[in-house]
Amino acid sequence: MVSPQLVLQIGVDPIAWYLHEADYEALAAQLSQGAGPVAVPVFGPLTGRLVLSPRSAGSVFLGPPGAGHGTHPSDVRFPGAPSLLYVPTGAAPSASTPGYWLPPDTDLANLEQQIVTAMTQGTVVSVPLSVMGGSAVIVLSGASLSYAVLCRPKPPGPPGS
Repeated sequence: MVSPQLVLQIGVDPIAWYLHEADYEALAAQLSQGAGPVAVPVFGPLTGRLVLSPRSAGSVFLGPPGAGHGTHPSDVRFPGAPSLLYVPTGAAPSASTPGYWLPPDTDLANLEQQIVTAMTQGTVVSVPLSVMGGSAVIVLSGASLSYAVLCRPKPPGPPGS
């Protein structure tokens, strides 16, 4: 069964992540096997790839949008901005606080693999950040990180385009 829209909600995190045309049965099987991290494309509230560690999540809801879940995500856009990393913060990403900006030369596929490896092996990965006025780093503990979302900048245009 292919669903045009699914919701993924992780542990006690208040954010509902939206997936396009995900194969529900295949994804549910991957999650329930708990064999390791799962990477899925998401389109809301940010557009990117969500890397999920079911082992660290506590619980994962996967299903159609229902009570408490609208059908129109915020579709936050950052035209011309660098890529970003979002990790659970207790608040949904917004235009003013979307996540952590990554340096322009960040290889998102490589970073995704580093996060998957850290989640699988329970190790730590340090991610350089792009900040005004200096350098910064975020250290992710793969042993306890429930998920991370890697986003490319979206081109300008109306939401949903």
